Amino acid sequence: KSLARPAGLGAGSVRTSGSQVGTTDANASDGLDEVGLMKRVGGNPELAGELAGIFLEDLEPRVTDITDAVNELDAKRLMAGAHALRGSAGSLRAEIVAEAAGVLEAMGKSGELGRVQGALSALTFAIGKLRPRLVLLPGLA
Repeated sequence: KSLARPAGLGAGSVRTSGSQVGTTDANASDGLDEVGLMKRVGGNPELAGELAGIFLEDLEPRVTDITDAVNELDAKRLMAGAHALRGSAGSLRAEIVAEAAGVLEAMGKSGELGRVQGALSALTFAIGKLRPRLVLLPGLA
């Protein structure tokens, strides 16, 4: 399966062998920089799907740990959990999730948790936008 740009798609768009269209814009509605991900995996869509599958498997326990840390106002645990999620999301080029996790990580590091519920909501929203896109990657669909 190779990536090709059909006529009519802009330079920032790609089309996989299926009908899904991705974008280089990490601020796209799903938050996935698919072009960046494909570069990271050497153009191998199956490897991209495998990475997405691993990310999705680990996602629920990571989010549960972060949520528990927020509810318990455990700054150290929040920092560690959010750091792990930020790293895995960044590796997948899920930039909006990585950003939201980074905000929580910074809050945990500083110990200033006054706005942590809002930051957790932002992370949950970003994950909700990303998850449906990841399951469409080759090997997961």
